[in-house]
Amino acid sequence: MSMLKRTVLLWMVMFVVGLYTTFVLQSLWNWFAVEAFHLAPISFWLMYGLMLTARMFTSRGDELPFFEELTTRINACMSEEKRELVNNEIEHGIWAKTGRVLIGEVSGSTVSLGIGAVVHILLV
Repeated sequence: MSMLKRTVLLWMVMFVVGLYTTFVLQSLWNWFAVEAFHLAPISFWLMYGLMLTARMFTSRGDELPFFEELTTRINACMSEEKRELVNNEIEHGIWAKTGRVLIGEVSGSTVSLGIGAVVHILLV
C-alpha cells in the first residue's frame, strides 16, 4: 500500500474514532452533567466542536523542531545502507504505534461508555 493511501486511510480512521469519542462524550454529558449541574443537553455537533476546541488547547506541536534536529544529527552519523534500514524500521514502528493508540482510544471510550451506561441505569 502506498504512503498516500496509508495516510488517507489513517485520517479516515482517526475521523471515525473522533466521531465515536464525540458520541461517548455526548452520552456521558447528557446522562450525568445535565442532571448534576442543571445544564441543557448537548447536541452531537456541539460536543464535537467542544472536543476539537479542547484538543487545540491540549495538543503539543512544539516537539517537531527537536525531532528534525535529532534526525539531521543521526543521519549524519549513519551510512546510506544503514539509514535505509533504520528508516524502514521507524516507518513500520510509527504505523504500529498509531494503530495501538487508536485501538487504545476506542477501547477506553468503550469502557467509559459501558461504565457510564451501567451507572446511568442504576440512577434512573
